[in-house]
Amino acid sequence: MGDRNRPLKESKSGGAASAMATMRNLGRTFGAARINVLEKMGKRETTETEEMANEYKQVEETRTHLKDVYKKMLKANKSSAIYIEDQQLVAQAMREYGNKLATNGQHPTLAGMFVRLAEFQEYVDDLRAKLDFLMGLNVAEALKDFVKGDVRDARYEKKKFDRVRQTFESATENLKRAKEGKSKTQLQQAQEDYDQQKVNYERAGFETLAKIKDCNSKNNFETLEKACNYVDAYHDYFQKGFSWLSEMSTRIPKHRESIAQLKQNYGEEQKKRKHHLDVNGNLKPIVFGAPLPDICTREKVIIPSVITKSIAFLSSPEALETEGIFRVSGQKVHVDALKAQFEAGKNPDFPKTSDPHVISGLLKQFFRELPSPLLTWQLYDRWMEAYHASEYHEVRAPIIKQILTELPHFNRDTLKVLIGLCVEVTKRADKNRMTASNLSTVLGPNLIYRKDQNAFNMKGDLDMANSIVETLIDQYDFLFGGDAHPRPSKRGSFLAPRPQLSPSPSTSDVESDMSNSGNYPLSNSGNYPLSNSNSSQNLSPPQTPLAMPVTPPGLRNSANPDEISPRSPKGPPPLPPAPSPRIARKESAKETMLPEIEDEGSPSPSPTWTSPIHATGSPQSGWAMARVNRSSSRAEEE
Repeated sequence: MGDRNRPLKESKSGGAASAMATMRNLGRTFGAARINVLEKMGKRETTETEEMANEYKQVEETRTHLKDVYKKMLKANKSSAIYIEDQQLVAQAMREYGNKLATNGQHPTLAGMFVRLAEFQEYVDDLRAKLDFLMGLNVAEALKDFVKGDVRDARYEKKKFDRVRQTFESATENLKRAKEGKSKTQLQQAQEDYDQQKVNYERAGFETLAKIKDCNSKNNFETLEKACNYVDAYHDYFQKGFSWLSEMSTRIPKHRESIAQLKQNYGEEQKKRKHHLDVNGNLKPIVFGAPLPDICTREKVIIPSVITKSIAFLSSPEALETEGIFRVSGQKVHVDALKAQFEAGKNPDFPKTSDPHVISGLLKQFFRELPSPLLTWQLYDRWMEAYHASEYHEVRAPIIKQILTELPHFNRDTLKVLIGLCVEVTKRADKNRMTASNLSTVLGPNLIYRKDQNAFNMKGDLDMANSIVETLIDQYDFLFGGDAHPRPSKRGSFLAPRPQLSPSPSTSDVESDMSNSGNYPLSNSGNYPLSNSNSSQNLSPPQTPLAMPVTPPGLRNSANPDEISPRSPKGPPPLPPAPSPRIARKESAKETMLPEIEDEGSPSPSPTWTSPIHATGSPQSGWAMARVNRSSSRAEEE
């Protein structure tokens, strides 16, 4: 019976011992956890040694900083990979540009430089990729492995040690409480547990401290090695880059010389560009509105191409026989289109199907837009003198020929080809209805005019310009050809007034003009009577040059230009004898717009000059009356 109950008793005693062991383990765990919480809350100081605390602190600092280093290095490597891709695109663009310049033959120095820059960029990108690889593999990844390996193991050992330490401290507190109690059994159990935990604590402390010290020692040399690898990678990167740059730098001095020359050329271009800008910064015209010498110099020609091409086109028989050539205006849109092409520097050709009126309109517009007239402002007074010399072309021709020698050669050569074209046009006047008079009417105002032209002097300027151009056409062979003498011709269509009134007459001219009776500035030699010899009255001076009697058909005396000498037999017939005094007074008042002469017994009026504006109230009416009277006088002579 007793034997049968022994296993049961042993079973019960074994179960009790196991339960007691479990309870003790739970007690240790609870005691360690309580101590851990108190330490974290700062209500209990740790009992680890100072050496352990210092060594572990170093491990934690190593982990924190190395982790930050390798993470940022890996991030930089990713950014560098994107940067390398972008730089490769830059190198590709440089190479394409250099090849394009080389293909077009433009700027060979610049083309070679860009190809070399592309090679350099590709080389640097390759070095940078290798650098990033070395940085990632030898530095960043190595630091990451160290943190994830040795540092983590050291921290894990430290956590195990903390649990052992806290368990030992709990066993120490239990032993202290058991000693204060009366149960020997609890005291014995507490002493046994304390002895066991002390052994565990000492062994764990030794192993953990050794592990932490190993981690710190390994960090010292392994991290230093990674830092050296970092420097070696950059050294290799810069050394290879410097080697390439050293080879490239040998070409830089030559490029510097080229740069200096290019800068000089640029400065000259800037000066030229400023020369083509007006005071407002707007681009000056290069053809229409540009000075004639500038156009010829730029095109390296004697006569501007727009003139030579226009005249070449208009010299064809079809154009010369076009009715109203130079008089009929071409379509403005077509004229403006051709003008725009010349201004753009395109120098277009004229198809055979072009409208002659458009080409002639383009030619007129060119002369009209010159900044100074073709016959120049400087010679305006000389042209006026030639105009007043006589109405007969052969009389003016020698004077005009002398004036032509004073024209700038660009102007003279251009005038020659223009007048030559006009001569060809007049040869076909039966078909084109453009006589020398008609041509001078449409071209004269574009070739000569005064600088200060206004409504008061415009009519006289127009008559002078038209008359001079008509003489140029009529006497072309003498003026520009090889004829030694002017050819005889009839009186011009635009009658020149007498006396000669230049814009700034000299004192000697005035005294010579007024030497004849103090009234008429004409020399009355008896060949061309001006009034009846029986009349004691002298006519008043004319009111305006355009309203004076026409110039007598005589030649000026070379010794005294103000005296009239008889015309050669080849000239036109002399004027008819003067009418009776009453008829002379009426005709004079009609033709010259002079006031009616008072009764024969009244004293002679003093010489006064009165503008036709005051005499008629309107300048237009005076000019119109003078034109009608001159036409009537010409018809009577014929």
